[in-house]
Amino acid sequence: MLKHCAVFLAAALLASTGHADLKGSYQLHKGKQLELFYRDDQHLRASVDDDKQLVVKGSDTWILKRQDDKWMALNAESLGSLLRSVAKDHAQEIGPTELHATGRKETVAGYVGEVYEFSNGDKKYELVLTDNAEVLALTNAWRQLAQKLAANIGRQEAQRLQAALNAIPQKGKGGLLRQGDNLTLVAIDKTKNSDVDFPANTQVVQLPQLPLPH
Repeated sequence: MLKHCAVFLAAALLASTGHADLKGSYQLHKGKQLELFYRDDQHLRASVDDDKQLVVKGSDTWILKRQDDKWMALNAESLGSLLRSVAKDHAQEIGPTELHATGRKETVAGYVGEVYEFSNGDKKYELVLTDNAEVLALTNAWRQLAQKLAANIGRQEAQRLQAALNAIPQKGKGGLLRQGDNLTLVAIDKTKNSDVDFPANTQVVQLPQLPLPH
């Protein structure tokens, strides 16, 4: 479950922006589809295909997985505590990050962006960035979500995404249109009320509390 969720451990709630509710549709690696629903900095939902979700409700972040016709919800902080209790090496070393302008432009989902080369240790790929306010708002939402999940469950993929988002500005030309072939914006829609809550048939799973290893 964590392996599949890690692809979209990505970043973040916005500070108040004054925007209408937003829905960003993205293409993920290997043909998966993702929708990011944003209402405000306390209400956010990311949905991958039809069987995985991440939901932010207030100060809590939840990982949801569909099982038959029901959804199972795990609190990310509780899950992180459980993982840390059975594994000492929670954090991964991902190396230094660098961001270099290429001088090229690229249009993604109708938005013109500038192409940058991002390097993280031995990993290199392109980022396409824009100063469009709505794209920037969704990117800042990705940023905080990635921080929450990387801190809680420590997946290396989440930490790499967090590193990429930390390398780009939170204002100005910091709206993420494309991250290599892992994440590509397809469209942005404005909605009156983004669907950011749990599905109606969701069961919250209570995880055991174990002492941290000495």
